[in-house]
Amino acid sequence: VRQIVGVGAVGINIEDFEHESKKLFRVEDQVEKIKAIRKLGETMGVNLVINARTDAFRYAEGGEEERFREALRRGEFYRDAGADCVYPMGLTQANLIREYVRTLNFPVNVMVTKNTPSVQELEALGVKRLSFGPAAAYAVMGFLKRAAREVLEKGTYTSLVTEAITYDELNSLTHPQKTG
Repeated sequence: VRQIVGVGAVGINIEDFEHESKKLFRVEDQVEKIKAIRKLGETMGVNLVINARTDAFRYAEGGEEERFREALRRGEFYRDAGADCVYPMGLTQANLIREYVRTLNFPVNVMVTKNTPSVQELEALGVKRLSFGPAAAYAVMGFLKRAAREVLEKGTYTSLVTEAITYDELNSLTHPQKTG
């Protein structure tokens, strides 16, 4: 975190599970990490935004109700430890999002998936932050797969050139035009 803040970052996600084993870290350990990150930001003079992710809805023991309750319990601990936002991974059902936001009474982040409600619905549910996660990368890879299939099966490449941005548009994204 020190290195990340040192290069200018002002926000961080912190996860509460080990990717390889899909096991959740102890909530007490996560609370200590969040407090330490908050303190580090303060000592470095940065109002660091901490987005505390919990994968309890996906990996906690029990059925959906037990996993939801564990995700909520962890969210409350993370909120109280100094996080700025809680990120319950896998929470996509509107009724559960509504209950999570209402019960936590704190900024909640959800991730774009094919099952995530629309932006307007999420706003109505009280969600404060929306993450693309890997959705944009998945969309690009899906497009490349369809484009390759078109070239291989039809011998055409219409999908590659239809609605593509121009060279100048691409360059303008990284080299904005100077005005006046």
